[in-house]
Amino acid sequence: MATMTPSTRRCSTPSLSVVAVFLMLVAPPALALHCWVCRSDNEPRCADPFDNATLSATNCSHVPLRDGEARFCSKMRSEVNGKTVYFRGCSDKEGLCPNVEHPGLCSTCKKDYCNGAERPGGDAAPRVVVVAAALVALAARLAPGGGPP
Repeated sequence: MATMTPSTRRCSTPSLSVVAVFLMLVAPPALALHCWVCRSDNEPRCADPFDNATLSATNCSHVPLRDGEARFCSKMRSEVNGKTVYFRGCSDKEGLCPNVEHPGLCSTCKKDYCNGAERPGGDAAPRVVVVAAALVALAARLAPGGGPP
């Protein structure tokens, strides 16, 4: 019967870092879409430039829509009583903003929080940092003399 040395066991057993990296790369994003939902005539921070400091995002699965489940975040700029008003919300159709009483310039997007201000690095930045940290930890453990047996 062969015996396993600590270094053999370390190489043959997937480390927590490898599992974490794998899950980060292949796990699907959360099923519920989160969008900013507001209108600038009620909440001035909803206008452009967008300021979400006091706003909270909405889980769009809780927003009733005409034709089904929300798959898009929307942002619309419209004229209401001679003033520019911004509407941000959830939508079930690409290119369709749900506020039909005040038609205007509408855009839709598919990622969480995408109907707010642009963020440097977009949604990929947190994943890149986590993956890089996990790879550094893994490399340190696999290096000769690195990590506990």
